Amino acid sequence: MSAQLAGQAVRLGWYWGLSRLIDRQTKAAGLASSYKPKRPVPKFQELLAELGRLLLDDAKAVRDGRYPPMPEGGDTPAHYLKRVRDMLADVPVAARRRAAEETESARAVALPDGQVLPE
Repeated sequence: MSAQLAGQAVRLGWYWGLSRLIDRQTKAAGLASSYKPKRPVPKFQELLAELGRLLLDDAKAVRDGRYPPMPEGGDTPAHYLKRVRDMLADVPVAARRRAAEETESARAVALPDGQVLPE
């Protein structure tokens, strides 16, 4: 249970940090999103408390055998860093697509194994 909880906490921190980095890069490029929620949203502390409960419930479910733990990643840190560098290089392009509400370009990308994007 503790390994599952620790692994999920590390993943959460990693992706939260990437999200902050992308936000910063997007703002620096002058491409910040203008999205504003139309309904009230929970406070940050409330979201973190709920997230903590969800992570604990997840770890308990793994401990109780309701589902298997997350598999260990086989990629090297260098591989992850390359993926992050590629993703950050794409941030300005992706932000421009989002601002232009351009939604069809993903369909032009070939997917492995003949997969297709959902309609």
